[in-house]
Amino acid sequence: MRKTKFLALAVVATVAAVGYTAAAADDRGAAYKEELAKLAGTWQHVSAEQDGQSAPEDRVKAHTLVITGDHYAVRMNGKMIEEGTFYIDPSRKPKVIDAYPAEGKVLKGIYEIGEDDTIRACFAHPGSDAARPTAFSTTQGTGHVLQVCKRVKAK
Repeated sequence: MRKTKFLALAVVATVAAVGYTAAAADDRGAAYKEELAKLAGTWQHVSAEQDGQSAPEDRVKAHTLVITGDHYAVRMNGKMIEEGTFYIDPSRKPKVIDAYPAEGKVLKGIYEIGEDDTIRACFAHPGSDAARPTAFSTTQGTGHVLQVCKRVKAK
């Protein structure tokens, strides 16, 4: 159960990287809209870790993330397990993402989009007062969650 919850949080964290509302996207300009467009689509989780420990591969790969605009949905084995909205700030280095699950606490993180059609995101423990991660790493005691997702190609 703990591992499933960890993976769900990791998925939520990754998905959360897309933005507040459509109005927020309008206020942020073309670069923001372009970044949302890069994130749009279906993503397969390929790895996840927390506090320096990797999650089991079979559990990780059971999760998919669907990003539409600034909304996300996380599925495990095809069943919806989380949905919400996210906010991004692609102008910061590293890029910033905050996920707002429909149920649960805000996830503060950083993300990057790889040239190999991957998203890498690192989040602080949900709802904690811990500082937003500044690097894509998890070490014992930080509570940070690091995930990598690969874009699912259209058939």
